[in-house]
Amino acid sequence: MNAVISYSGLSQKLDERDITKTALAKELGISSRTMAKIGRGEKVAKRVLERMAAYLCCPVDELCRAVSDNNISEYVDVEEDPYKKAHGASYIWHRTLQCQEIPA
Repeated sequence: MNAVISYSGLSQKLDERDITKTALAKELGISSRTMAKIGRGEKVAKRVLERMAAYLCCPVDELCRAVSDNNISEYVDVEEDPYKKAHGASYIWHRTLQCQEIPA
């Protein structure tokens, strides 16, 4: 069983404080490559998460959690393509921007 990392807690903390991921990365000296890993739900170094947690005044476990393949629906973003929806199909977009058509 594989797992992806959900960084929904990080997104929530940033939204609460009106901070963008770009601003956080710049403030903490985190590379764009590391931020891209977060966007794709990949593991990042513990020290990076600890710096983020210290900056946001919260424990690391409030920023991220592992999500198993069985619960992947909690992780993917569902987006509707109006053109395709009108023609009987919708798409699920994974955060890595891989797309899979779902029959209507």
